[in-house]
Amino acid sequence: MVSDISLRDMSVRRLIRAGHRRVTTKPRAHFLHVNKTGGSAITNALRPLELAGSHHLVFKKKRTLRDIPEGEWFFFGVRDPISRFISGFYSRQLQGGIGRPRPWRVEEAPVFNRFTTPNELAEALFSDPAAEDAMGAIRHFRSYWSWFRDEDYLLRRSDRLLMVLFQEQLDDDFALLTQHLGLNASLPTDDLTAHRNPATVDLRLTDAAVVNLRRWYQRDYDFVDLCRYLRS
Repeated sequence: MVSDISLRDMSVRRLIRAGHRRVTTKPRAHFLHVNKTGGSAITNALRPLELAGSHHLVFKKKRTLRDIPEGEWFFFGVRDPISRFISGFYSRQLQGGIGRPRPWRVEEAPVFNRFTTPNELAEALFSDPAAEDAMGAIRHFRSYWSWFRDEDYLLRRSDRLLMVLFQEQLDDDFALLTQHLGLNASLPTDDLTAHRNPATVDLRLTDAAVVNLRRWYQRDYDFVDLCRYLRS
């Protein structure tokens, strides 16, 4: 004879399985976290609501578009490449900042022993081999294309592009995204949760530094232009 407790356990398991089926019938929307584009703020705001809206939201770091199954939705943030470079420099110089300690990897230490500001590094591009080595050593300096392969591939997958969020207008874009997803959420306002650099860092760049960075990130500016086209 089956006990009342066993019957209740079976009923609970059936309800859990039924609930899981309801959840998995939602279309999945993957957040592709591109370094230094507002990804920490977006993730911290939406992760608690991953099953609450019109889509089943998926958050996994260190992924590329090729890791997301074809036919499933995705969204990501983008930012002016020079602004992203500056933010990435200080994020790693400060080893992740207060509350998010990420010690330097072996290849990172020489970068910050040699260059104390992003301007110093940018001015040295194309004239100092140590500067070009630095650009390869810091993951936050990676090209956007390392996440998206090339223009043809991104265009082919764009039929499932849910949204591109521009960091320069992140509050407005996040509001549009949550409206589309049927969610009520706000971005974090504190620097720690949003993973922002301190306001005291030196953001200044000389004209020579800007010229070098625009040359270095030319393909990334092409990527941003493509994102604007897809957004429109």
